[in-house]
Amino acid sequence: MTAGPAAQVRAKLDGTMTATGFGPGFGIHTLDATAREGFEVRATRAPGVILHCFLEGRTEARLSGRTMGLGQAGDAPPRLVFTATEEPEPFLRRARAGEYVRKVNINLGRDWMERHGLALPAGTRRIALPLGSEDVAGFERLVRLPGTAAPLDRLEGEALALTLVARSFARLAPAAAGRALAPHDRRRLARIEAFLRDGTGPLPGLGEIAREGGVSLSTLRRLYREAHGTTVQAHLRRIRLESARRALRADAVPVAEAARIAGYGSPENFATAYRRAYGEPPSASRRGAVPLPPH
Repeated sequence: MTAGPAAQVRAKLDGTMTATGFGPGFGIHTLDATAREGFEVRATRAPGVILHCFLEGRTEARLSGRTMGLGQAGDAPPRLVFTATEEPEPFLRRARAGEYVRKVNINLGRDWMERHGLALPAGTRRIALPLGSEDVAGFERLVRLPGTAAPLDRLEGEALALTLVARSFARLAPAAAGRALAPHDRRRLARIEAFLRDGTGPLPGLGEIAREGGVSLSTLRRLYREAHGTTVQAHLRRIRLESARRALRADAVPVAEAARIAGYGSPENFATAYRRAYGEPPSASRRGAVPLPPH
């Protein structure tokens, strides 16, 4: 049997290399090793964002032929680099014999980011940020975890990675919410949002939303980053939850009907999302609350 690419790379390293997926679109890759010989890795990188933290060492890495600027420069302190791709892109890494690297990648798929309401500022391909001592300690801990196959190690790794993602995104400059759109973009966005506000039942997919607005998927994502500083799906979820809340307060509809309005197939899942958004269960909003003003 022919070894896979990861096994082939691992065979050329002295040290440890791990890759752990915590769920669809979310995982980490760690490396603490020296290259026994020079090698090259070519792959296709999926759409999404990677948080790169090189604690020591540097390497040559390119995305669509452009250098990614990863690694330490002399005695400079570690930094965090975000790299983003909207579409699949060719990735190249070249390692030299004797090259030592200690680093962590946190991988965030595009769908995972949309489910969690995360977005980089519009047009971002690369951002570098300095790291505080607490964040450096977190990345160091991820490298030193004995392995994420054991349940407790896996839980610690996932919790730590999520914490680092949350802290890192909080430090970014705010997305360009409220940026003035060109007139034709305002018209397209108004048409899309009218379609979204009129809907009930299962949430439409991004392809359906883009077709309704007469735009491409990349233009759809750009419009929402520039107008609202968030993703399409996160904005749609907020719109639907607001509609469900108005229905609960003004019309006293059953919770199951409010769940349908919000696009949830399960009242239980709706109740969880509602409590997270408003700090109370749907049934509490239904009991005698003052109606919300029209949107």
